[in-house]
Amino acid sequence: MKVGIIECCGLLEKNSLEDSIKNGRDVDVWILPELLCNTYMGCFTDYFNLSTAKIQTDDYYSFIQELCRKYNTSICFGYAEVERDSIVYNTASLINTDGLETLKHRKTMLWGKENDVFTPGDRSCNVIEFQGIKVAISICYEVEFPEIIRKLATKGVDLILIPTACSGTFIGEYVIIVNNIVLKGKWLTL
Repeated sequence: MKVGIIECCGLLEKNSLEDSIKNGRDVDVWILPELLCNTYMGCFTDYFNLSTAKIQTDDYYSFIQELCRKYNTSICFGYAEVERDSIVYNTASLINTDGLETLKHRKTMLWGKENDVFTPGDRSCNVIEFQGIKVAISICYEVEFPEIIRKLATKGVDLILIPTACSGTFIGEYVIIVNNIVLKGKWLTL
């Protein structure tokens, strides 16, 4: 399985994303950033509101589905999921080549200001069979908690898809943390 990773600061323009996907046509699954549809920092400003977040998510979500069908690839990406009036989750989904959601995870371990905006997801760790291997999703900060990774290991996970909002100098620190956890458990995380 070939995995492609696209990390960015701020909103990733649709045409830039499509160009990347088009140029990596042999990639089976792409991992895009945490809160891609709404931009990570955009969720913590005075300008963030639920109706705008829902519109942004719905629009970008549809676009991701279209890309998966058009380029015969799968994409894991993050977004602000507005469930009810004031309930918002930091969510990541895996969309398959048919444009269908095959796996969804709501972030359980919120970091810093995320606690002011998002509701923690439940503690269930969903696992699916995907292209012959067991796959799960964990979002950014969650991989710093060994109990989450351990729980996935007991379910026989082969690959953990991890959308992050890390960029710049912090990415090096994050990679060290993830590598430490992975080496202890002997999993492949991306």
